[in-house]
Amino acid sequence: KVRITSTRTDKVPNTSATAASSGADLNGMAAYNAAQTIRERLIAFATRWRQVPEDTVRFAREGVWVGGDLVPFATLCRQAHIGRVSLSSTGYYATPGIEYDRAAHRGRPFYYFAYGAALAEVVIDTLTGEHRVLAVDILHDVGRSLNPAIDLGQIEGGFIQGMGWLTTEEVVYDDAGRLLSHAP
Repeated sequence: KVRITSTRTDKVPNTSATAASSGADLNGMAAYNAAQTIRERLIAFATRWRQVPEDTVRFAREGVWVGGDLVPFATLCRQAHIGRVSLSSTGYYATPGIEYDRAAHRGRPFYYFAYGAALAEVVIDTLTGEHRVLAVDILHDVGRSLNPAIDLGQIEGGFIQGMGWLTTEEVVYDDAGRLLSHAP
């Protein structure tokens, strides 16, 4: 009964970047905030429509309790639409507690961190540089997963991306050991 579209800056201005696996957190909470806005509008409408106290409006799986009456969700929405109540909303969410001073290298740049390790068994022809990956073991702590299939794809994709970067890009360091080729 609820339609959600993908985020775009022409629909939701000032959206945050979704780097560091923050997309589910940011967009999920933004969608929640948008839904709460619509819910509040429906509650306010239902109290006027049926002349009941606000605390008697309750959303349930089977519909919306308005006073002592069970009203189908679609009926309430139709009545709200006729009553000129907006049934669309955008949401926004800013992850709390994120502050970072780049110059001082102090603060908390991310709300959470993921930890992992990978071990790859490879064969390298030292004369030609040709290489072949024989086996890879990856251990990654994702906490409570929202979608294990997506997590698996992200972890495997990250490994492949890193392997490609380290085997196809020229990696250059200065005499002090600082990485100079910091981008493709």
